[in-house]
Amino acid sequence: DAKKLTVVNVWATWCGPCLMELPEFVTMNRMYRGRPFQLVTVSLDEIEKQPEALRALKENHVAARNYILDGNKDQFAEALDREWPGPLPFTVIIAPGGKVVYRKVGQIEPLEVKRAIVEVLGRTY
Repeated sequence: DAKKLTVVNVWATWCGPCLMELPEFVTMNRMYRGRPFQLVTVSLDEIEKQPEALRALKENHVAARNYILDGNKDQFAEALDREWPGPLPFTVIIAPGGKVVYRKVGQIEPLEVKRAIVEVLGRTY
């Protein structure tokens, strides 16, 4: 939805920091989902690892748009954010209209992400 602020988290089950930060995204999703906000997760696990990825999402109660990449990782990275150097986890916040307002390679600092969200959505609604 192009009218929503979109947080995209790219992760994998073999990435420890990725799994550690999933609960933070669940919290943010609960905080902001009543507003023009959406959380999207993309697993870079191999497609045959889909059951493991799904289990990690269920264990962490990730009620969001969750995908597993079944395609070219380089093309995906280029399409998502040309400034992404490749390591996981990777988080990007895209404002309505498509402008990247935040990007982070490595584990997020939750407060930093919430600040970036609030800068676009505003404090109250």
